[in-house]
Amino acid sequence: GSGAISALSSQMLANSDFFTGAFPAEYGNAISGVFDLKLRTGNSDQYESTFQIGLIGTDISAEGPFVKGKKSSFLFNYRYSTLTLLAPILPEEMGKLKYQDLCFKLNFPTQKSGTFSVWGIGALDYQGRNAKTDSSQWKTDTEKQQYHSDLNLFALGLNHKISLNSKTFLTSSLVASGNGVALNEEEMNSSLSLYTTGKTKNSNNKYTFTTVVNHKFGPKHTNKTGIIINRLQYNIDIQSIDSSNILTPYAEANGSSYLIQAFSQSKYNINDQLFFNAGFYSSYFALNGNYTIEPRIGFKWNFKPLQSIGISYGLHSQLELLNFYF
Repeated sequence: GSGAISALSSQMLANSDFFTGAFPAEYGNAISGVFDLKLRTGNSDQYESTFQIGLIGTDISAEGPFVKGKKSSFLFNYRYSTLTLLAPILPEEMGKLKYQDLCFKLNFPTQKSGTFSVWGIGALDYQGRNAKTDSSQWKTDTEKQQYHSDLNLFALGLNHKISLNSKTFLTSSLVASGNGVALNEEEMNSSLSLYTTGKTKNSNNKYTFTTVVNHKFGPKHTNKTGIIINRLQYNIDIQSIDSSNILTPYAEANGSSYLIQAFSQSKYNINDQLFFNAGFYSSYFALNGNYTIEPRIGFKWNFKPLQSIGISYGLHSQLELLNFYF
């Protein structure tokens, strides 16, 4: 999400994978865990729609086939904050909260060229609080401080999946994504005049190409190998007052760089109960020339129909926020 509320509605989610610890080699640039979110495909047989209203939002969704009898389908969800409508009865210290988001997925299966899907998500979020103009109400510094922030995020992607033969299929995607924040912080002095204590204006955009080959070497051995190329664009401007109450730049940068990732992972079924995974993940960050080579390995034993035990090892790394590099 871009702010206080997650930008993904449960109306849009399919079965998704959550990993902690030493997760598989296909997931990199993460340390503590990975939530691999998947958008479900809209109903290709009939039209359906849902309307919900609650304390944290109004929710509208619809799905169905583009043409009845065909396999192509659409799915979308839009939400708008009802916290704005409830603002007059909410506690004053909460400030003002507004958000809205839109998510969609269009699915186009073909007979010979594989399956294409177009998807997107966007969110706008506002948070703010005004200072109290009556100095007799200033019990802490909070009462004389105010802030206003606008946050946004977006992602737009094209996915393609095709079977090359009975043992191999290829998945590829092109994605443009980004997020931004504009924050202005002020404080009221004893003469009830406002002065700026901090300004932040950051925007980060990313353009990603991914291609992954899945191949089955035999009944016991499958492999997944892929490469991910990210072009990172950044515009960073962070200012804050120093000890002399002078607004001072702390981070300033405007430019672009690349993060290139590659992985390969194999799964071996030793028998019906014992499974072995081995692979590696590697990345190269062009901004500072650093690269990583990270091995991953794991065993899983299904010793009963509903019980299993596993052990795994992995070396993991993650980029800092781009702000910290400047």
